Amino acid sequence: MQNIADVYRVTPRQQDMLALLRGGAAGALVGQTAWTARRMGDPGAFARAWRLVVARHPVLRTGVFTEGMPEPLQVVRAEAPLHWEEREAPAGLDALEAEERARGFDPTAAPLMRMVQVRLGEDEYRFVWTWSALVLDARSAGLLLDEVAEAYRALRRGEEPPAARAHPYRGYVAWLERQDAAAAKAFWAEALREAELPAAAPAGRGGTRTRQAFLGTAETERLLAAVQQHRLGFGAVAAGAWALALRARGGAEVPLFGMGVAGRPAGLAGSEAMPGSFRSALPLRVAVDAGAGAAGWMRSVQRAQEALRPWEHVSLAQVRAWAGLPEGAPLFDSALEVAEPESDARVRLLGVLGFGDAAGHEPGEGHPLEVRVTAGQEVAVRARFDPARVDAAAVDALLEGFLGALDAWGAAPEAHVADLLAAAAERTPARVEVGASHPEAAEVQAVLARHPAVAHAAVESDGGGLRARIVPRADAAARDEARKRLSFSLFYFADAADDDTADRYRIYLEGGQFADRNGFEAVWAPERHFHENGGLYPNPSVLSAALAPLTKRVGLRAGSVALPLHHPLRVAEEWSVVDNLSRGRAGISVTSGWIPNDFALAPHNFKNKREVMFRMVDEVRALWRGGTLAATDGAGKEVELRIFPRPVQPELPVWITCSGDPTVFAKAGELGHHCLTALLTQPIEEAADKVRVFREAREKAGLDPAAARVSLMLHTFVADGLDEALARVKEPLTTYLRSHIGLMETMVKSLDLKIDIHEPQWLDSLASFAFERYYRTGAFIGTPESCLAMVDRVVEADVDEVACLIDFGVDTESTLAALPRLNTLRAMCAEGAELGPTALRRHLLRRIPDLGAPVVFEVAAEAREAARVEVAAD
Repeated sequence: MQNIADVYRVTPRQQDMLALLRGGAAGALVGQTAWTARRMGDPGAFARAWRLVVARHPVLRTGVFTEGMPEPLQVVRAEAPLHWEEREAPAGLDALEAEERARGFDPTAAPLMRMVQVRLGEDEYRFVWTWSALVLDARSAGLLLDEVAEAYRALRRGEEPPAARAHPYRGYVAWLERQDAAAAKAFWAEALREAELPAAAPAGRGGTRTRQAFLGTAETERLLAAVQQHRLGFGAVAAGAWALALRARGGAEVPLFGMGVAGRPAGLAGSEAMPGSFRSALPLRVAVDAGAGAAGWMRSVQRAQEALRPWEHVSLAQVRAWAGLPEGAPLFDSALEVAEPESDARVRLLGVLGFGDAAGHEPGEGHPLEVRVTAGQEVAVRARFDPARVDAAAVDALLEGFLGALDAWGAAPEAHVADLLAAAAERTPARVEVGASHPEAAEVQAVLARHPAVAHAAVESDGGGLRARIVPRADAAARDEARKRLSFSLFYFADAADDDTADRYRIYLEGGQFADRNGFEAVWAPERHFHENGGLYPNPSVLSAALAPLTKRVGLRAGSVALPLHHPLRVAEEWSVVDNLSRGRAGISVTSGWIPNDFALAPHNFKNKREVMFRMVDEVRALWRGGTLAATDGAGKEVELRIFPRPVQPELPVWITCSGDPTVFAKAGELGHHCLTALLTQPIEEAADKVRVFREAREKAGLDPAAARVSLMLHTFVADGLDEALARVKEPLTTYLRSHIGLMETMVKSLDLKIDIHEPQWLDSLASFAFERYYRTGAFIGTPESCLAMVDRVVEADVDEVACLIDFGVDTESTLAALPRLNTLRAMCAEGAELGPTALRRHLLRRIPDLGAPVVFEVAAEAREAARVEVAAD
């Protein structure tokens, strides 16, 4: 037969999906992943990688035929051209992606997937990959994505992509035909005997609405620790918590719900690496024994899940028949799926290849309520439901109960099931976000969610206006107090390009005066020699002396003095002048230096630069206190010298610049100095560990650990909107990161990437990847509200001061114009974040001055009380 490579039966799982398609649920059976690719010089290589993978896997060349057939058949084409469309950037990418999902697929037209390539700009594209659940489940999509990424990587290097071993889906179809149908029938007939089944759903569809809910980071860590301690799977604990939520919120005595199952047979070789359609949801009954111990009961839930595994291959139609139910009768109202977080390896690989801003849409199965749970840094819950069949308030209540049960078990895994039921029934505010439908609801929800004391905001239509449910942060007061202890400074590192104008130091001078007027703690000037990068700052004492008479209260600091390049007498003298000019505001951080060219100033100190630094810092401090230093004068005579003018401060505040080596952190603490560090070569978690080393070393030396200051340098650009911030910083920050080869080498090593970063293509890709990772996890880039998450991470790392690096290549006007928003962030931390009617009104109307719809707020003032206040534009 022409262009036909194989023909075989459909699976029971596919039979269920074909029934859904006949019922008009095509949109539920579509999955999608989208990425943005930057600096993609050859998108054709990406298309070639996809075509290679389509040619390799028969399932990607498969169509399903039903018309005129005694039974549905899968037909594998010998060749199937990849559906690849190229478009110019539309008005809205979200709309494009939704449109692609709504298109669905003709089941007969292989391949049942397509790619849309959207040109966003020069060498920048958005790729939207949409596929049918008839041939792929979410795990299979991830496997194929990994394979395509590897092939694309090889093609970019000019190599032949590795020939991965294909595991055809036909092998699974053949395995199914060998299974014992009688044994499966006996299992499912017994499993659903005397089960309380749901009533038939109302006719018609009301579209799809969504809710999202989250368990906080600390609560998630506690929960996962309990899961590990009791040797349970997270899926079993989630299933138990869902059963408790159903029971506590008015459900059956023995809750019945759909449980997502992988469907990949353990006895079939290669099934874990086989692309195809396997995953489904099957009925699970969980008896709730209120008197049982919670940990033991969770183990019984796990055993019930494990009992399903030999029978995961069956269809819902088969289960109905074996249970004696009519065709199409519902088996459950809700389906729970526990999904794996995105793998770190996949994220890293895509990032190195220049892909970011990923967005995904998991295929549904048309059940009235589908709940997807992922346990990453937070437990994230996404509920998708049909409002014609499920009440939205009931969904909110179930999510509240689910989170309550999870949190209660994580806090007390040895409690009784009755305690978990009580937690699932308690009306405490859940962090639930509502899928908005009013034209202004999405904007209002986004603005309210950025309020610093709001955990989550849920906004939906309410007649002619909006109803906003505000859930306060449970730890808002404690976070406020911690944030208030954090101070802000400005840090500088501008390049000395040949085209610089006479206003080279405008950012430094005007920024320093702004800092002085607005309560910033200090202004830091670095030391950099003989190189364009940072070359505007060869001597921080000179710049500090220039700023001193223009300011009144802000500290003037060196970040840092490379001590081995200088004589301690000169360092003490120069900074004593700064101290006098500023009336006691001088301070320095010191470093050993690391660039060989710099040591043209003192080549004899390069070999032992670190030892020289620690010796000289003691000498500078002794001179500052009025002591003398032995030296040899021009006549060869040994003399004792002291500095003039005498400093204003009795002690010179000294930081040690600690870039990464834990021994330097420890030495700084032991000697009683402060600490200046950064996140260029270490993540915040690693920096926090080293800060702990620093504090512990002080304590061992008999010094107060809390008396020393830890200052953290962060790249900073705060704007009114995230898009504006990224547009301003992306190119200069990427260029800045590309210039730090050491940073690139550190990152490549940490990711275990076998590439040569000196090749231009890899350096560019890595710099883009570094930017994506760094701006999200190591910088203040965004809005004042969005930066509060980073503030909390900094505070948790036991940092006292953020030294905001503001001049890393962004143009002067934009940099200075952004300072008021940075000051807003500083003020939000210094003043706390009040949550109440006045604050909410001011917060909302300041950002949406032309708000047209009235908004009614429901604010959970305490655990069991709610205050209602109406806010509308004047």
